[in-house]
Amino acid sequence: MSPSSRNNRAFTIVELLVVVSILILLTVLAMPAYEKAQETGRRAICASNEHQIGFAALNYAADNATAFPSSTQYAGNWWWDMSRDVRGFMVDSGATRDVFYCPSGIYQNDESLWEYATDYIVTGYYSLIEQPNRGFPPLTGSNHTLVSLSKVSGAAVTPMSTDSNLSTNAMNFTYVKGGWAGVHRSPHLDDRKLLDDATRQPAGGNLLFVDGHVGWRTFDEMELRTQADHWPWHWW
Repeated sequence: MSPSSRNNRAFTIVELLVVVSILILLTVLAMPAYEKAQETGRRAICASNEHQIGFAALNYAADNATAFPSSTQYAGNWWWDMSRDVRGFMVDSGATRDVFYCPSGIYQNDESLWEYATDYIVTGYYSLIEQPNRGFPPLTGSNHTLVSLSKVSGAAVTPMSTDSNLSTNAMNFTYVKGGWAGVHRSPHLDDRKLLDDATRQPAGGNLLFVDGHVGWRTFDEMELRTQADHWPWHWW
């Protein structure tokens, strides 16, 4: 074989497979960093959503003698449910549909939840604003709901809205069934993707406080906020 022939020969199948394998390995190694960057972006959008929810609620309170938006209309059974009346008040005060749903809650921003029932909707955040006609799981300890801005003591430490971390009583955060045909799962799940999906837990969640600031709380810092005999469990 001449030197010219050796220099121009084609890749063998083995050499092509080696190159492809290297490219796959590099892609796999880069994926965690890429997904971490994506989740960082989702957390930032989530915090912005809650800021806007707070702005709408406080804007409403400013126009209604410090009262937060409320209605006697039925408001559902879980803490992310909201009466249609209150949704209307919030939208009129500056909120839009997308801010009611965390971008990390991959199934939640669905038209069938936004228009869930004739009297209430399903959002993607827990709302701690008082709704008189509701079937929500009772809160534990000193947790309470909000009626008006003037009655809040410690606005910087009192939550108004939180990420919707929920689980079955078997601590499954990835498959929670309710009245909806789809599956609910907690947002901001940790990165234990090599394990069974059912073992994953939230890395944490954003909380909106009455003074308008939003803070991140790790799951280790969260508590079960609903009574243990009421399902599903709600965490913040």
